[in-house]
Amino acid sequence: MFMQAMPNRRMSEVYRSKTKKNISAGFSAYKNVIVWGTGSSGQTAYSLLGDRIDCFVDSYYSEDKLLGKDVHKPDYLRGLGSETIVIIASIAFREIQTWISASAPRVAITTLNDVLTERMPRNSELERLRVDMLVYYNKGWFNSWVTQPQLSVNITYRICRALASGNSLWRRALLIPARIWHTLNCAFFSIEMPITVEAGAGLQFVHYGGIVIHDNAKLGEFCRIYQNVTIGSDRRGRVPELGNHVTMWAGSIAIGGCKLGDYTQVGANSVCTGEIDVSDVSLAGTPARPVGARKPAVKRKTKLSK
Repeated sequence: MFMQAMPNRRMSEVYRSKTKKNISAGFSAYKNVIVWGTGSSGQTAYSLLGDRIDCFVDSYYSEDKLLGKDVHKPDYLRGLGSETIVIIASIAFREIQTWISASAPRVAITTLNDVLTERMPRNSELERLRVDMLVYYNKGWFNSWVTQPQLSVNITYRICRALASGNSLWRRALLIPARIWHTLNCAFFSIEMPITVEAGAGLQFVHYGGIVIHDNAKLGEFCRIYQNVTIGSDRRGRVPELGNHVTMWAGSIAIGGCKLGDYTQVGANSVCTGEIDVSDVSLAGTPARPVGARKPAVKRKTKLSK
């Protein structure tokens, strides 16, 4: 078994090395690379960029060091110039982006999701799965599996869709056990995720249990789904559409033909119906209504090399 594990380990190390090199190349135009966020997303950024990161910034982190790097308060960014880029690795990236635009206007801004979007291919289901796995990454792959075993639902979902996309005999033969595996996986974690759902890269089930997603639902990239979320149809058969970076908090419901555009957040236990067509807002209540329309963030060009 040891001899069999060695090639797989080497392949994993080679892929990780290539991924790091590919992503790091995009920051060659910057002298300073700073990560805003010390949580799991910030540590994912560190795992991808390593020593290319100069330091972290966080409003609430109480220690002076993280992973051997200094941790500063946001005021550290004041006065920094265009040779600095900040990678926002936080769910509050829209608010952080607005703060940086006002307080450190010369600093370039990007997000961890944008880094993954720009530097990693997402044309096939297996490529999207790689992005999914990086979103789940938390202090090493072993810890990621132990603390977020629901990642296996993403794996079986992507594999089934990859197999179902072709008509070859071997794909059809493998699809049968793969679907059985996926069905058992969904039942175990109480996540109803049909393989007919169209989901973009970076899908994350933050917690598992009581999650139901309609067969014909469409989810954009980097959607975050918490526990007890329902995305279903109404009596007319209309199904919700979720844009990119949409967050469905615990107990929230989206039914009918509602359209939740990019950067929308649906508050806990809120109900979105078919009359909703919004983007870049927070929704709350039953029926859900906008409670905090955000100001459009200043979008600045960065020097990330293509």
